[in-house]
Amino acid sequence: MGFSLEAGGTSTRLDDAGAIHVERLDGMAAQVGIIHCFIETAGGRERLHPARPAESTDGERGAFHWRQLGLVGEVNVSVDSQGHTSIHVDLGNEGDEQIELLSVGMELSAGMDGAVCLVNTVDQSPVSIIPATDGFDSHAFTLLQWSDSESALLVGFSSLLRATCHVYGTGDEGGGRLEAVADYHGYLIDVGEQLTSESFWLGCGIDAQRLLGQWADALASQHGALTSGDLPVGWLGWAWTDAFAGESAEQLILETAEAIAELGLKELGFNTIWSSLTNLPQVTPGKGFEVDERQHPQGIQWLAAQLADQGLTLGLWYSAFWKPDTTDERERWLGATLLDADGAPLRQDKRWPYGEHVDVAPEKRLGFLCLDGSNSQVRQELHDLFSCWREWGVGYVMCDFLEAGSGPLAADAALHGHPQSESSAVAGAEVLRQGLKAVREGAGERMVLLGSTGPLLEGVGLLDAMRVAIDYCEGRPRIPATYFHPATYIQDDWPRHKAVLTNVAARAPFHRRLFKSAASHMLTVDEPLPMGEARIAATLTCMAPGVLFFGDDLRAIHPERLALLKRCLPVLEDGELRVLDLFSAHRHGRVPSLLLRRYERTWDDWTLLAAFNLEDDACVHKLTAECFGLDPAGDWLLFDFHARRLLGELGQGIKLCVPAGDVRLLRISRRREHPWLLSTDLHLSQGGASVDSVVWDDRVCVLSVSLRRAAGESGALWLQVPRGWDLVDDADGRLLMVAGLRDHVCRVPLDFHDAVLELSLRFQRLD
Repeated sequence: MGFSLEAGGTSTRLDDAGAIHVERLDGMAAQVGIIHCFIETAGGRERLHPARPAESTDGERGAFHWRQLGLVGEVNVSVDSQGHTSIHVDLGNEGDEQIELLSVGMELSAGMDGAVCLVNTVDQSPVSIIPATDGFDSHAFTLLQWSDSESALLVGFSSLLRATCHVYGTGDEGGGRLEAVADYHGYLIDVGEQLTSESFWLGCGIDAQRLLGQWADALASQHGALTSGDLPVGWLGWAWTDAFAGESAEQLILETAEAIAELGLKELGFNTIWSSLTNLPQVTPGKGFEVDERQHPQGIQWLAAQLADQGLTLGLWYSAFWKPDTTDERERWLGATLLDADGAPLRQDKRWPYGEHVDVAPEKRLGFLCLDGSNSQVRQELHDLFSCWREWGVGYVMCDFLEAGSGPLAADAALHGHPQSESSAVAGAEVLRQGLKAVREGAGERMVLLGSTGPLLEGVGLLDAMRVAIDYCEGRPRIPATYFHPATYIQDDWPRHKAVLTNVAARAPFHRRLFKSAASHMLTVDEPLPMGEARIAATLTCMAPGVLFFGDDLRAIHPERLALLKRCLPVLEDGELRVLDLFSAHRHGRVPSLLLRRYERTWDDWTLLAAFNLEDDACVHKLTAECFGLDPAGDWLLFDFHARRLLGELGQGIKLCVPAGDVRLLRISRRREHPWLLSTDLHLSQGGASVDSVVWDDRVCVLSVSLRRAAGESGALWLQVPRGWDLVDDADGRLLMVAGLRDHVCRVPLDFHDAVLELSLRFQRLD
């Protein structure tokens, strides 16, 4: 009655009892032996077994028919060209009454001994990396890595369209058990209704991060991910400006637009000014059609046009699933909210602290009703609002607090509401997606929508961008009764740094696969922030590119910090981020901290290593060529960007010491026997931007470098100059001898009188 499928080095076999056996044919242990599909209804839970002989269509797909618990359907199994197994269940109600569906899932026997697993969270809250046998509940997927065999396993779902999906792990002496469960929260299947479950996905490999990228590709394919288009990059000055109680937002934005032009930031990639919250009357969420005339006396449409004339886009903020919990709003939206367990309108007690609410005692501050995204009234308003903003010229919107419309999908159990009785949507993901679909249709294709404070993956295909971590590098207005009042920024918040760095490391493969990532939706670097913290934030921005807004007051930023800001621009996206210690850092009580990106240009290729230390003591890493995927027999030079120092040759390995609360950014490049580019301070990538070409002419001993930067900018090149070579004209640069090394260092100053700078540096051989 069974079938056998083979593709991509994987054999997937169905036995007569309905068990699915997965085995790698290349000798690599798959770590998963047997999969059992199950259905759970109000009538009980049963493993599915064939009701008649199974069928295999083409050697890559197979199915078996089942009839249990009053339902009938098929289990569909396929193996793709990379050897990944996918399973989904078709089911239908052929009875004479509704059937309450609780879940569809897969039980997996797993040898989890010695494995470390990535435990994913539903939203921006910190992910964790723990021993798999500790037991876990991971949202949508889990990724396991075995250090002894270097094999990896990803178990999860490649669609998240209706159900709430979790992967549970239970450790025991036998190695443990995994369950991948799509929770339908008691969805009532009508008589005659057909339903297709979410797609289960399993993949094995020796590269865990590559495996995560392949899973993301599968999810993107089913959801139709929106990943094209430019990244929003610009300004939101929350750290040192206050448009809530001080300056008007309109005046602040216009003055900042002037500063952007004067500082040459548009030429470096600035394209958006984001006005967060201040467009809303009294800074009250849920009133998107109205405009605060004190903040925006000329109106949003006028301001958007003014910015468009300067080549900038206006961005706004909105909480799509909130309405103020006031008497009039409650009456208007009474039949359109999610409902709590008692059938009452679901309310989020947010105690809103901004605008006119800032002077209200915290316990009396405004809370919000949570809207039902499957409700026609809600969908119509969302469509009309975003259509209106599109007509006004708004090009970017942060859709915040998505958790409010997420029901049982939300991380906060207090928000586990269900839709109104007339809704035909599954509580959670489907309800949320119906609301977001209305937003997308109103916004059109060109407006960039970024999701935040809510489900990370369920908006794929509807949202262009997502925050992948908690709030980072942003200030706050002066808010009485907060622990940081009257400050506007918090220094030495190392738990926050760690949480963001871990999420960026774990979710790196999602960028441009599922959405445009926003690792740090704001970057603040100005004084009085310590330089070490500023370097950490800026370096993370370079290593993990994405949507980026700067939080400093550009009208008065310190020149040194402005230079650091400019070194983050333009945002470069080539060279996928790799994490050297994603699954090993926890053994040392640290978070993943070694990030790697490789750049390839026509004139050279090199590797960047960012080594972060967010602890209170120095950290030492032993690094070898193999760590970077380089030939150990090659000659490799290491240059420390922040220290402006040639560390030497990689050789058989080095010990890299990173001070507490700081970061080191190394450029690892091939050593030459003639003068060559070592680094540049124009951009943190050290050559990825601004350097168009580097050419060595051995006949005349000339190094030609072509650079591109905004007129008026300045900086420097660092060159490797082997011993036995000399710079002919001392005015071109300064030579520094490095004791014990085969190379000198030459610093060449750069002054861009025009946008293009051509250098011809003449060298001579010494006798």
